[in-house]
Amino acid sequence: MRTTALLIFLVVLVSTGEALRCKIPDEGSDWCPPGSDDLCMHYKVTGIEMRGCASQRFCDAVKAALEEEGSSNNFMCCYEDLCN
Repeated sequence: MRTTALLIFLVVLVSTGEALRCKIPDEGSDWCPPGSDDLCMHYKVTGIEMRGCASQRFCDAVKAALEEEGSSNNFMCCYEDLCN
């Protein structure tokens, strides 16, 4: 009985956290790895398009740099599955 209760508790504990899923450059999608699973990002300029997983820190740094250049409209971060 104890073992069953412990097993159920562990399954519930582990299954509550789901990884984020983001679009990737080849028009597919992938689960985000730990450390880069805060959000999805999309960056597009002439001839270059990047999509994938990123951390909040990365998003903030890139957005700040692009705002200084005046080109922040080309960069987007979002927090839901496949939002990029």
